[in-house]
Amino acid sequence: MIKHIFQIAGKPALLVKYILLSILSGMFSFAFMAFVNFLINEMMAGKAKTYNIQHIAIFAGIVFFFVLSRRIFSISIINFSQRVFWTIRKEILQLMLRSEYEQFVSFKTALHASLVRDVNVLTIASMNVIQFSSSVIVIMASFIYMAIISPLLFAVTLAVLATGVLVYYRSMQHNEGYLKKARDLEDSFILSFNALLHGFKEIHLDPNKGIDIFDKEVSVLEDKSITNNRKAYVGFLNNQIIGQVLFNCLIGVLLLGLAILLQLPAHTVVNFLFIVLFLLGATESVMVILPSLMQAKVSIERVAALQKDLESKERLEYSAGHYLRKADFNSLVFDNIIYTYHPQKTGSTTAGFSVGPVSLQVAKGEVVFIYGGNGSGKTTFILSVLGLLKPQEGQVYFNGQILNDENYKSYRMLFGVVFSDFYLFEKLFGLEAPDPERVQYYLRLFELEHKVTFQDGAFSSRDLSTGQRKRLALISVLLEDKPLLVLDEWAADQDPHFRKKFYTEIIPLLKQEGFTILAITHDDRYYHCADKLYQMDYGKLKQVPALPLSHPEVVQ
Repeated sequence: MIKHIFQIAGKPALLVKYILLSILSGMFSFAFMAFVNFLINEMMAGKAKTYNIQHIAIFAGIVFFFVLSRRIFSISIINFSQRVFWTIRKEILQLMLRSEYEQFVSFKTALHASLVRDVNVLTIASMNVIQFSSSVIVIMASFIYMAIISPLLFAVTLAVLATGVLVYYRSMQHNEGYLKKARDLEDSFILSFNALLHGFKEIHLDPNKGIDIFDKEVSVLEDKSITNNRKAYVGFLNNQIIGQVLFNCLIGVLLLGLAILLQLPAHTVVNFLFIVLFLLGATESVMVILPSLMQAKVSIERVAALQKDLESKERLEYSAGHYLRKADFNSLVFDNIIYTYHPQKTGSTTAGFSVGPVSLQVAKGEVVFIYGGNGSGKTTFILSVLGLLKPQEGQVYFNGQILNDENYKSYRMLFGVVFSDFYLFEKLFGLEAPDPERVQYYLRLFELEHKVTFQDGAFSSRDLSTGQRKRLALISVLLEDKPLLVLDEWAADQDPHFRKKFYTEIIPLLKQEGFTILAITHDDRYYHCADKLYQMDYGKLKQVPALPLSHPEVVQ
């Protein structure tokens, strides 16, 4: 457990340093107890009748070095725990960044749960694990001291502790099992939380949806989580109580039985009882910390399992990609590609929905529109085009080069995309010093110059209408200057005036700038603005005439 936490923190070499600090702190703590025991013996022997400067100096020295070592140790723990907190956060985020799109979709909830819960659990454990180690050092030192005072009494104490350890290990597996079940429920809670968070508009319109989620999902999870956590913590409490009872029985047996039976000297009994009480405190400290360490063990296993699940077969390297300039792009060809959604692990043998076989050729500077009904496969096809979903059959060629695992990353960098559920980033991440004049040109072109300014790599405001935010998202993509623009229902949120401007003015301008455009659109009034028009129907793509003569735009 300790080693794993240091490995996660990326500082395994610190383990030796903190072990030495824990030993030092524990030994000064034990030295305090041993010296107090010595002073008690001195008093019982009648030797402590005057002030002893040497004893006072030793006592003051032990207290000083105990406080000093404890302070250095505690500050080290604080620094280490913060390092653990941020290291695990970054590790999980890097796992996400290195994952394939399909993996991310599958493990999005687990990633969220790990960031929300596992990180905090491991941070708390990193604070406790050193205290745990220090207490173990005290227990070991106490054992040695007890064995010196009375080997027989030490053997009895060891038997009592062995009984407590046996009881603990017998219940440990049950307690850990309950904690694992409670941790699994956290993923389900995050799922319900996201439903409330992202579906709030729908819930606000129809409160029955929110009530249903709360009553049938959250409340049920609450009962199950409380049940499992209660069983685990009651198990730990029982272990702690059993340990206390065993120690109390040990003290009773010593005072009421062994001391009389073995005719032990009073100073031996007092010394031994003093050590037992000190040992009881250290043991209780260990027992209190054990639940948090057990939770940390569960969290470590979850993070490790998540890391294993997210490891791509291609072992993607998390590094910056390289843009292909518009001037260097020539063509994109899809040759009978097929993508099939495989059914989830429900025991069903029914094949999932398929898109394909699809063939499509896109030449440099072309404007291609795709339309189709809901569920026809448009989005799946676009995700396959972008390389987010990898086709199981067929070939993809860009600039005459066949797409394979080695160049997939470069291929994905071809595209500037505005999804229908786009995200508008706070800054122009990934771009270095965009040309201010070009930014201002696009702001004027998209009629945002009076609403938004650009400074220090960021737009002044994102508090805009959905249509205006989409314009800002497209400006951000245009500034990346990637060869291919992919737009998913981009004009759906624009007013009639700007929708017409987009199709009749902006698209021709972008084409002149060298962009190649692939757009999903249902604006049949403007289908004539495309060089090629395709219809997606039941996963099949077919080309249709791009100039519907009945439309007023064409007649004019």
